[in-house]
Amino acid sequence: MGLLDGKVALITGAARGIGKAIALKFASEGADIAFTDIQINDVAEETLAEIMNKFECKLWDYFSIICNFLSIATLGPIFPSPKSKSKIK
Repeated sequence: MGLLDGKVALITGAARGIGKAIALKFASEGADIAFTDIQINDVAEETLAEIMNKFECKLWDYFSIICNFLSIATLGPIFPSPKSKSKIK
């Protein structure tokens, strides 16, 4: 039994580097892995294959959408501010 049996871990940047090391460690502890990176390319495919060959876990791979969060502030609020009409007393 692993520390993460029955859990799903969402790991960003899991194709290489620290993200890959985390994905491998979490999979070794029994977690299923939801895998994201800015590029699902040959490097990402190799990491997916490595995890699948070493561990029995479910894998999902997702392309991450790159966003410049600094520019979001200039857009203003995405959702209107809620109107507080709470009936909780």
